[in-house]
Amino acid sequence: EDEVEPVGWRNPAKKVGSPKVPERPIEPVAIDQVERLLRSCQKKTFHGERDRAIFMVLLDSGVRASELTALDLSDLDLVQSSLFVRSGKGRKPRHVFVGKKTRRQLRRWIRFRGRQDGPLFTKRDGERLEYGGLRQMLRRRSEEARVSNVTLHDFRRAFCLAQLQAGTPETTIARLMGHSNTQLIATYARQTVRDLREVFHSVADERL
Repeated sequence: EDEVEPVGWRNPAKKVGSPKVPERPIEPVAIDQVERLLRSCQKKTFHGERDRAIFMVLLDSGVRASELTALDLSDLDLVQSSLFVRSGKGRKPRHVFVGKKTRRQLRRWIRFRGRQDGPLFTKRDGERLEYGGLRQMLRRRSEEARVSNVTLHDFRRAFCLAQLQAGTPETTIARLMGHSNTQLIATYARQTVRDLREVFHSVADERL
């Protein structure tokens, strides 16, 4: 027969809280690594100008790799320095933005690509650069630049941390990154506060 629990009995296990998982720092791609990746891209060549543009767009805009490969030339507005992400997560389109240097680099890339309609980032044959090809490109460039453990998502993390350090509101960052809330942004924010605290103490302790 099934055992019957006594009246008023409570499972003592419910009083035990879930174990605290230590917060691991979320490392973005380092600027010196980006510079080395960019130096590996030979100027005035099809792949060199394309790959430089890709790295700079990823760093400036914070778009997901899958969103970047889905971009068409018609999604680029060089006057407004903006890109229209049509295939955002949850099917929520949004605008993202790039800086002046990235805009100039996109112009250089388009000279090689041509101004015909179609994917913004293409292979030599004019077909769309797919996600797998993008990963292979990063792997190849990383080997050439002698940088290790760099992933496509690291550029997105770097964008978020840079915006937080610049004082951009978390809600704005979430909208730019295509997040429905600021929960993940808060994780980056805690890391930024910790980084700032460590820098402060290192300077203050040195002065004393």
